[in-house]
Amino acid sequence: MTAWVTGTLSGVLVLVVITNFYILNTGRYVNAVRAVALQGCLLSLLPLPQALAGSPEAVFLAAGTMIVKGVLMPLILVRVIHSTDEFRVVHPFLGPVASVLLGFAILAVAFRAGAAIPGAVHPHDALMGAVGTATVLCGMLIMVNRRKAVGQVIGFLILENGVLVLSLRISRGLPFVIELAILFDVLLAAMIFGGFIQSVHAQFSHTDVSRMRKLKG
Repeated sequence: MTAWVTGTLSGVLVLVVITNFYILNTGRYVNAVRAVALQGCLLSLLPLPQALAGSPEAVFLAAGTMIVKGVLMPLILVRVIHSTDEFRVVHPFLGPVASVLLGFAILAVAFRAGAAIPGAVHPHDALMGAVGTATVLCGMLIMVNRRKAVGQVIGFLILENGVLVLSLRISRGLPFVIELAILFDVLLAAMIFGGFIQSVHAQFSHTDVSRMRKLKG
Protein backbone atom coordinates (compact mmCIF):
# COMPACT_ATOMS: atom_id res chain seq x y z
CA MET A 1 0.00 0.00 0.00
CA THR A 2 1.47 3.34 -1.05
CA ALA A 3 2.14 6.07 1.49
CA TRP A 4 -0.40 8.48 0.00
CA VAL A 5 -3.19 5.89 0.26
CA THR A 6 -2.29 5.28 3.91
CA GLY A 7 -2.23 9.03 4.53
CA THR A 8 -5.57 9.47 2.77
CA LEU A 9 -7.24 6.73 4.82
CA SER A 10 -5.78 8.13 8.05
CA GLY A 11 -7.13 11.57 7.14
CA VAL A 12 -10.55 10.06 6.39
CA LEU A 13 -10.62 8.33 9.78
CA VAL A 14 -9.65 11.55 11.57
CA LEU A 15 -12.51 13.35 9.82
CA VAL A 16 -14.91 10.61 10.94
CA VAL A 17 -13.88 11.32 14.54
CA ILE A 18 -14.41 15.07 13.99
CA THR A 19 -17.94 14.44 12.67
CA ASN A 20 -18.68 12.37 15.79
CA PHE A 21 -17.71 15.28 18.03
CA TYR A 22 -19.65 17.73 15.89
CA ILE A 23 -22.82 15.63 16.23
CA LEU A 24 -22.29 15.38 19.99
CA ASN A 25 -22.01 19.17 20.19
CA THR A 26 -24.63 20.44 17.73
CA GLY A 27 -28.07 21.45 18.92
CA ARG A 28 -29.80 21.21 15.53
CA TYR A 29 -30.89 17.93 14.03
CA VAL A 30 -30.47 19.18 10.44
CA ASN A 31 -26.80 19.92 11.13
CA ALA A 32 -26.40 16.47 12.69
CA VAL A 33 -27.93 14.86 9.59
CA ARG A 34 -25.52 16.80 7.37
CA ALA A 35 -22.65 15.47 9.47
CA VAL A 36 -24.06 11.94 9.12
CA ALA A 37 -24.16 12.45 5.34
CA LEU A 38 -20.54 13.62 5.36
CA GLN A 39 -19.59 10.61 7.48
CA GLY A 40 -21.27 8.31 4.97
CA CYS A 41 -19.30 9.90 2.13
CA LEU A 42 -16.08 9.49 4.11
CA LEU A 43 -16.81 5.81 4.75
CA SER A 44 -17.24 5.27 1.01
CA LEU A 45 -13.49 6.01 0.67
CA LEU A 46 -12.42 3.16 2.96
CA PRO A 47 -12.54 0.50 0.17
CA LEU A 48 -10.05 2.70 -1.75
CA PRO A 49 -7.08 0.28 -1.53
CA GLN A 50 -9.12 -2.61 -2.97
CA ALA A 51 -10.60 -0.35 -5.64
CA LEU A 52 -7.13 0.82 -6.72
CA ALA A 53 -6.06 -2.83 -6.85
CA GLY A 54 -8.70 -3.40 -9.52
CA SER A 55 -11.52 -4.90 -7.48
CA PRO A 56 -14.90 -4.12 -9.09
CA GLU A 57 -16.65 -5.25 -5.90
CA ALA A 58 -14.84 -2.51 -3.94
CA VAL A 59 -15.92 0.10 -6.50
CA PHE A 60 -19.56 -1.00 -6.27
CA LEU A 61 -19.34 -1.08 -2.47
CA ALA A 62 -17.92 2.45 -2.38
CA ALA A 63 -20.65 3.68 -4.72
CA GLY A 64 -23.36 1.91 -2.72
CA THR A 65 -22.07 3.37 0.55
CA MET A 66 -22.01 6.84 -0.96
CA ILE A 67 -25.56 6.56 -2.31
CA VAL A 68 -27.15 4.90 0.72
CA LYS A 69 -25.26 6.51 3.62
CA GLY A 70 -24.32 9.80 2.00
CA VAL A 71 -27.53 10.61 0.10
CA LEU A 72 -30.63 8.46 0.66
CA MET A 73 -30.64 8.07 4.46
CA PRO A 74 -29.91 11.77 5.12
CA LEU A 75 -32.71 12.75 2.72
CA ILE A 76 -35.12 10.49 4.63
CA LEU A 77 -34.10 12.04 7.95
CA VAL A 78 -34.37 15.61 6.67
CA ARG A 79 -37.85 14.87 5.39
CA VAL A 80 -38.83 13.42 8.79
CA ILE A 81 -37.41 16.47 10.60
CA HIS A 82 -39.38 18.89 8.42
CA SER A 83 -42.60 16.86 8.70
CA THR A 84 -42.42 16.78 12.51
CA ASP A 85 -41.11 20.36 12.95
CA GLU A 86 -38.58 19.13 15.49
CA PHE A 87 -35.43 20.96 14.49
CA ARG A 88 -33.55 21.36 17.77
CA VAL A 89 -32.19 19.00 20.40
CA VAL A 90 -34.44 19.65 23.39
CA HIS A 91 -33.41 18.92 26.99
CA PRO A 92 -30.82 16.18 26.41
CA PHE A 93 -29.73 14.27 29.49
CA LEU A 94 -26.18 15.63 28.99
CA GLY A 95 -25.41 19.08 27.63
CA PRO A 96 -23.05 19.74 24.70
CA VAL A 97 -19.96 20.34 26.86
CA ALA A 98 -20.51 17.21 28.96
CA SER A 99 -21.22 15.18 25.82
CA VAL A 100 -17.99 16.31 24.15
CA LEU A 101 -15.95 15.64 27.30
CA LEU A 102 -17.44 12.17 27.52
CA GLY A 103 -16.66 11.77 23.81
CA PHE A 104 -12.98 12.47 24.53
CA ALA A 105 -13.04 9.84 27.28
CA ILE A 106 -14.64 7.39 24.84
CA LEU A 107 -11.94 8.19 22.28
CA ALA A 108 -9.17 7.51 24.81
CA VAL A 109 -10.71 4.15 25.72
CA ALA A 110 -11.23 3.35 22.04
CA PHE A 111 -7.54 3.91 21.24
CA ARG A 112 -6.58 1.42 23.94
CA ALA A 113 -9.15 -1.08 22.65
CA GLY A 114 -8.23 -0.50 19.00
CA ALA A 115 -4.56 -1.17 19.67
CA ALA A 116 -5.50 -4.49 21.27
CA ILE A 117 -7.29 -5.81 18.17
CA PRO A 118 -5.04 -8.51 16.67
CA GLY A 119 -4.16 -8.97 13.02
CA ALA A 120 -2.80 -5.51 12.17
CA VAL A 121 -1.26 -5.41 8.69
CA HIS A 122 -1.28 -1.79 7.54
CA PRO A 123 0.01 1.30 9.39
CA HIS A 124 -3.50 2.75 9.75
CA ASP A 125 -5.04 -0.43 11.21
CA ALA A 126 -4.69 0.69 14.84
CA LEU A 127 -6.37 4.00 13.96
CA MET A 128 -9.15 2.19 12.11
CA GLY A 129 -9.84 -0.04 15.12
CA ALA A 130 -9.89 2.96 17.46
CA VAL A 131 -12.15 5.03 15.20
CA GLY A 132 -14.56 2.13 14.67
CA THR A 133 -14.82 1.49 18.41
CA ALA A 134 -15.20 5.21 19.20
CA THR A 135 -17.91 5.61 16.55
CA VAL A 136 -19.90 2.69 17.93
CA LEU A 137 -19.69 4.09 21.46
CA CYS A 138 -20.54 7.63 20.32
CA GLY A 139 -23.59 6.28 18.51
CA MET A 140 -24.69 4.53 21.69
CA LEU A 141 -24.13 7.73 23.68
CA ILE A 142 -26.27 9.76 21.27
CA MET A 143 -29.04 7.17 21.37
CA VAL A 144 -29.11 7.29 25.18
CA ASN A 145 -28.68 11.06 25.47
CA ARG A 146 -31.32 12.23 22.98
CA ARG A 147 -34.96 12.34 24.05
CA LYS A 148 -36.41 12.70 20.56
CA ALA A 149 -36.81 9.69 18.29
CA VAL A 150 -35.02 11.51 15.45
CA GLY A 151 -31.90 11.88 17.59
CA GLN A 152 -31.99 8.22 18.50
CA VAL A 153 -32.20 7.21 14.83
CA ILE A 154 -29.18 9.44 14.15
CA GLY A 155 -27.34 7.65 16.95
CA PHE A 156 -28.28 4.28 15.46
CA LEU A 157 -26.89 5.27 12.05
CA ILE A 158 -23.62 6.44 13.61
CA LEU A 159 -23.37 3.18 15.55
CA GLU A 160 -23.85 1.25 12.31
CA ASN A 161 -21.12 3.34 10.67
CA GLY A 162 -18.78 2.28 13.47
CA VAL A 163 -19.70 -1.36 12.93
CA LEU A 164 -18.80 -0.96 9.25
CA VAL A 165 -15.38 0.47 10.11
CA LEU A 166 -14.74 -2.34 12.59
CA SER A 167 -15.78 -4.98 10.06
CA LEU A 168 -13.29 -3.58 7.55
CA ARG A 169 -10.58 -3.57 10.23
CA ILE A 170 -11.18 -7.02 11.71
CA SER A 171 -12.17 -9.10 8.71
CA ARG A 172 -10.61 -7.04 5.89
CA GLY A 173 -14.12 -6.52 4.56
CA LEU A 174 -17.13 -8.76 4.57
CA PRO A 175 -18.11 -10.63 1.39
CA PHE A 176 -19.46 -8.21 -1.21
CA VAL A 177 -23.00 -9.58 -1.24
CA ILE A 178 -23.25 -9.42 2.55
CA GLU A 179 -22.01 -5.83 2.68
CA LEU A 180 -24.55 -4.73 0.06
CA ALA A 181 -27.29 -6.59 1.94
CA ILE A 182 -26.33 -4.75 5.14
CA LEU A 183 -26.48 -1.41 3.33
CA PHE A 184 -29.97 -2.07 2.02
CA ASP A 185 -31.07 -3.40 5.43
CA VAL A 186 -29.93 -0.16 7.07
CA LEU A 187 -31.69 1.87 4.38
CA LEU A 188 -34.88 -0.11 4.95
CA ALA A 189 -34.55 0.40 8.71
CA ALA A 190 -34.17 4.16 8.20
CA MET A 191 -37.32 4.21 6.06
CA ILE A 192 -39.26 2.23 8.68
CA PHE A 193 -38.00 4.45 11.49
CA GLY A 194 -38.95 7.53 9.47
CA GLY A 195 -42.49 6.29 8.93
CA PHE A 196 -42.78 5.30 12.60
CA ILE A 197 -41.60 8.71 13.81
CA GLN A 198 -44.07 10.50 11.56
CA SER A 199 -46.92 8.27 12.79
CA VAL A 200 -46.00 8.86 16.46
CA HIS A 201 -45.83 12.61 15.90
CA ALA A 202 -49.21 12.61 14.16
CA GLN A 203 -50.76 10.68 17.06
CA PHE A 204 -49.13 12.40 20.06
CA SER A 205 -47.80 15.71 18.59
CA HIS A 206 -44.30 14.87 19.84
CA THR A 207 -41.63 12.18 19.59
CA ASP A 208 -40.15 12.53 23.08
CA VAL A 209 -39.34 8.94 24.00
CA SER A 210 -39.00 9.75 27.70
CA ARG A 211 -42.64 10.89 27.78
CA MET A 212 -43.86 7.63 26.24
CA ARG A 213 -43.33 5.71 29.48
CA LYS A 214 -46.92 6.64 30.29
CA LEU A 215 -48.02 4.36 27.46
CA LYS A 216 -46.96 1.27 29.41
CA GLY A 217 -49.97 -0.77 30.50
